[in-house]
Amino acid sequence: MTPLTLAGIRPYLTLFGPAVPHAGGAAPAVVAALAFSGDKPATHGFGTIEQKEPPRARITARAVGPGNALATRTAVVSVGLKTTRGYALLSWEAGSD
Repeated sequence: MTPLTLAGIRPYLTLFGPAVPHAGGAAPAVVAALAFSGDKPATHGFGTIEQKEPPRARITARAVGPGNALATRTAVVSVGLKTTRGYALLSWEAGSD
């Protein structure tokens, strides 16, 4: 895979999503890629009672500080869990832009 190809697909890669993306939550590029490959996105289990895994979210925060300092933090969380906080932190990335 070339660096250019990886850069193009990077926003759509995840370690925490389902093996087959859900039609209601997949980006248009993902739905188009599945159609091109002959696969179909899942049409059930997204936001329904039948969902077996708790929903996951990727949250990215960017802050600007004194002297044009930049900070970026990205968290992947599983929400709606039966924990005291109601979520579980799956991944935490710190970086700067």
